[in-house]
Amino acid sequence: MGFWDMGLIADDTALEVYDLYLARYDSGAEHAAIQAEIEERYAAVWDDIEDGCVVWFGLAHAQWECGALSPEFLAHVETLIKGKKAITHWEEIDEDDRHKRKSALARFLGKIQTPKAKPRRRRTRPR
Repeated sequence: MGFWDMGLIADDTALEVYDLYLARYDSGAEHAAIQAEIEERYAAVWDDIEDGCVVWFGLAHAQWECGALSPEFLAHVETLIKGKKAITHWEEIDEDDRHKRKSALARFLGKIQTPKAKPRRRRTRPR
């Protein structure tokens, strides 16, 4: 896993999931199909304490952007964050960065707990 700061999408895996979701959404795929594709693609890490969390976060962020975040999915992300599973593998970093990560997680959870006022529209590329 590679990350460049403490933000939620500042992680290679989370950004890859987020970008994949939006690309598939823009191509016309339905939300359930996109989620199934991502679950299948990341099945090996889906329940992993380290990489699994960032897959869930990238997917939750993209779904929230598009107005498709289900209450069940939100509840699981909330469990990951509040249960501190999302910070477990960050124990090796210094206290200041760990605090920044915890703050980023709290902000992220606060953001996605309220449905986006104007969900993202599908974007089509010019031909």
